[in-house]
Amino acid sequence: MKHSVTGILLLFSVLFAGSASSQVAGYMGKRLMIGYANNFFPAITGPTASSYDIGVNTTHCFNLEYTAWKKTNLCLSYQVFKTGLNMNYVFTEYGDNNGSTYTASYRYLPKPDVPMNISAKNIGIGLKFFSSGCLAPVGRYKKFELLLLFSNLSYADNSFQYSRDYGYSVDQPKMASVGTGAYSYKTFALNFSMGRQRVLFDRLVLDYGMQVGFLPAGFFGTLNSELEFSSANSAEIVFRQETNQRLFRYQLFNLHIGLGFLAL
Repeated sequence: MKHSVTGILLLFSVLFAGSASSQVAGYMGKRLMIGYANNFFPAITGPTASSYDIGVNTTHCFNLEYTAWKKTNLCLSYQVFKTGLNMNYVFTEYGDNNGSTYTASYRYLPKPDVPMNISAKNIGIGLKFFSSGCLAPVGRYKKFELLLLFSNLSYADNSFQYSRDYGYSVDQPKMASVGTGAYSYKTFALNFSMGRQRVLFDRLVLDYGMQVGFLPAGFFGTLNSELEFSSANSAEIVFRQETNQRLFRYQLFNLHIGLGFLAL
């Protein structure tokens, strides 16, 4: 009897020791992180919201992360940014006027001379996988994210210089209106990030790395980049394509740095 009790106590001791030494998911039991990050990269091929000069694309990201498993975080993000759309060039419309065919050109010339504006509010859902030898939320990671983009295009609709070319004569340019001046679009992007996280003072999480993104609507729109105004292609269709191409370049590559707080 005495040996049986001793054996049972020994068995429970081994099981307790094993459970006590196992790592609980999260950092010191904290699984929920609230944070802010900034995605940024030079706007080399696209304007900013206020200038055609080279600037910086910047996205504000408000993040929630939950350590669901030892090496995996569930991620939710709300993102906002504003950028510019370059329509400061001529695009054409083909038509017929009393039996005479013509080519009409439009040039966006607002005063002051600033780009069309794209503002976006996005929702991101993703998974962050930490490398072998790391335990979430510390160490190197790879993140896969689905980003839903809700963008608004705004511009001065009555600021287009318009003229007709009949081949043998050209009309005197005049100002004309194009579209409504405001459009809303919805699309999505697939993002992949690589980065590293460090815990500071047992509460703060420093996050830095890089991100590449693929926006299908913008990519496939480049295959039809010569889309022009016509009876079949309204201003809304043309601007949608131009907006998607700008968002494609915006999401293509970014660096990021952020700071989070281990809440629970």
